[in-house]
Parts: sequence; structure tokens; C-alpha cells
Amino acid sequence: MKKLSIIAIVICLGITTNIFAQSNKGKPARVSDVYVTAEFQTFGAEGTFNKITMDTSMPYEHNKDGVSAQFFAGGSKDLVIQLLNSQRYDWFDLSEVADSTNQPNWISSPQLFQSHMNILEAYKAKETCNPTDGYL
Repeated sequence: MKKLSIIAIVICLGITTNIFAQSNKGKPARVSDVYVTAEFQTFGAEGTFNKITMDTSMPYEHNKDGVSAQFFAGGSKDLVIQLLNSQRYDWFDLSEVADSTNQPNWISSPQLFQSHMNILEAYKAKETCNPTDGYL
């Protein structure tokens, strides 16, 4: 069975919150939620086509076209990309299934979705990795 590369996400350094702000007492301020610009890679690290792709080549940008994209840096450290109330979509390729018995006819072509994605503890990568070429 093929190993599937479900999603690769590159988080651009489009952060609108200063996470290194200092409080007036000289101590670091509480880390708040960090808003981002995010885009899905079209191809995985091994060169295979990813199963989730963006609707256009434009990144998903927080508060643009109804997109919510943010790290919950002060709590769960998750990255949440919310398209449910957005004008933007993403494409899911569901053509590889475990059991092809009684599969619907639409499964052979990518499907357009407005999704809600929660990438668990993604902010930990930002805390521990050095960015290269403007990307995390």
C-alpha cells in the first residue's frame, strides 16, 4: 500500500502579533495568539502530489476573504486554519481509498471543501526551528 503524504504546510512569516513584546515591568509579556499567512505545498518532500491543495496560488491570510489562520501560542500551540465561513476553499484528493467496494463516482476527481484544520502543537516547530528563506 502506498504511503500517503497528506499535507505539508509552510507557514510564512506573516505574523501580525509581536510575540516578543516586553511588559512595562521588564518581564516578557504573555504570549498571545499569533496570526499567520499559510500555504499548502503542492508536492510533498518525496515529490508526490499532496492530497490537500489550495484553491488558488494565493496563501491563506488571516482576516482576508474570511480566513482565520492562527497559532494558539499561549495555550495548545496548535495551528488552526478555518475556512468554514470564508470565500476561500481547499481541494481534497480522495481518489486513493482503502476499500473500493461501493465507492461513490465522485471519488475519482478532487473535491472542493471549506475546511477547518487543526495542526496539533504546530507552534512548537516555530519555537525550535530556524527559518530559512523567510519560511518556518
